[in-house]
Amino acid sequence: MTMKIEKVSYLNDIYKLNSEGLVLCGTGGDLQEWVTGVTDYLYEEKAISSKVPEEVWAKVMVFDTVLVKPKRTDMLMLFLENSENVNIGRLAIVRLKMNNEITRTSWLSDYVVNFDKDFR
Repeated sequence: MTMKIEKVSYLNDIYKLNSEGLVLCGTGGDLQEWVTGVTDYLYEEKAISSKVPEEVWAKVMVFDTVLVKPKRTDMLMLFLENSENVNIGRLAIVRLKMNNEITRTSWLSDYVVNFDKDFR
């Protein structure tokens, strides 16, 4: 089973979310491979307790930056609300490690503040 990946516009769709997730900067190629790969990575790092994306992520969305050159596609992986499959303490450590091993990764709440200028 593949996880549905929704294409959204940043300002219209991301700002109104009242949830937390991970944003991966510069995702390209096969987006399903990103979902599977990140889920597997987080599982192996013991940040999540399921290898099934649908048991960890409520939504996966992709959107393009507007002002960054060259244009970049970023992916938001939004956590299921009250998920028992996420070890948030371990995830905080692993997210920093992901910056060196996979791609620049940010909490959604930080991304909205820190990368706002990329979309205006």
